[in-house]
Amino acid sequence: GGPSLLSSVDWRKWLRQLGLWEAIVVAMKMLMLMLMLAASAPLGWLADTLLSPLDGLPKGKLVVVMVLTPLIMNAFQYWVTDGFIKRQEREAAPLYYETESASAMPFDRPLSQPNVASGPPTPTRESELPQYFHATRG
Repeated sequence: GGPSLLSSVDWRKWLRQLGLWEAIVVAMKMLMLMLMLAASAPLGWLADTLLSPLDGLPKGKLVVVMVLTPLIMNAFQYWVTDGFIKRQEREAAPLYYETESASAMPFDRPLSQPNVASGPPTPTRESELPQYFHATRG
């Protein structure tokens, strides 16, 4: 029993992340188009130079151009975008969690300067976890 995973999703947060992801993808595609148009000659020379070891292997070139390069570039884009989204979430996170007793956590009051190296304190009770964590527990 318990709530389903879909009913416990923070849809506003998910839609915001999706919109940010889409904006970054569109911006990246536009930048790549402008780069390709502006620098087509040097990029063509670079491609010829990098693929020259595969001159006798057209299927090898195809694998590099159609599989390996997009795989690497998409993984890099995902990594950069995910880091950007996570950074925004950390900056928006509360500086502390309120507790019933001052001895439960050393961070029971706002800090004038957050300790960025350690991040926000970890909740000590399950009831302090954000709602979307409850659905993942068995």
